[in-house]
Amino acid sequence: MTNQPIVPSPQATAQFWKEATVGLNIDALAFYVGNTTLGTMIPPTFTFGLNKAESDIITRQVLAGHKTAIATMVNDSEDPTNNDQSAENTNLLINESLIGRLSIMCSWQGYPLGVIRTDSLRVARLNDIDEDFAHATADCEPDVSGQVLPQWRQYQQAMRYQRATELPLEAMSRFLEDDRWILETFTLLYPKPRE
Repeated sequence: MTNQPIVPSPQATAQFWKEATVGLNIDALAFYVGNTTLGTMIPPTFTFGLNKAESDIITRQVLAGHKTAIATMVNDSEDPTNNDQSAENTNLLINESLIGRLSIMCSWQGYPLGVIRTDSLRVARLNDIDEDFAHATADCEPDVSGQVLPQWRQYQQAMRYQRATELPLEAMSRFLEDDRWILETFTLLYPKPRE
């Protein structure tokens, strides 16, 4: 088993995108907006998660329609051993041109599985994240009062500390000091969510 996701083959991605454009009825849009490159340009591919087990869980949640948001530690999107991590670099990660972008979600093994659209991106501190966002991540079950946020914050902190232990000692403290998270909401467009 590999530590990195397998990159999908261009042929598999092209075939999946061809099927998705039919399912999304993208060619019918030309009637309303004129001919565009939307149907011919294949969106970028990506894989959720840091390992196969995590990827499998997240992918199942997305395909079932339960997960419509994800939180990523800012310093997990950057090089934690680099001392020059400025707010400007973080702003590049949440460029507004990414809103509305289509992406092809793949399995860890490199199989294209779904098309998602990025609906929103923002950066927030862990304590500034609200109940609605925590619920949309589907990372935790609600408690008896229906709340998700307290358990979600504990879960994220535990994941953060686990990730920090994988870093060189000199990068660990800098990693743990940074409490910024990239918050993304998205919609599964194809296939339609299934239970």
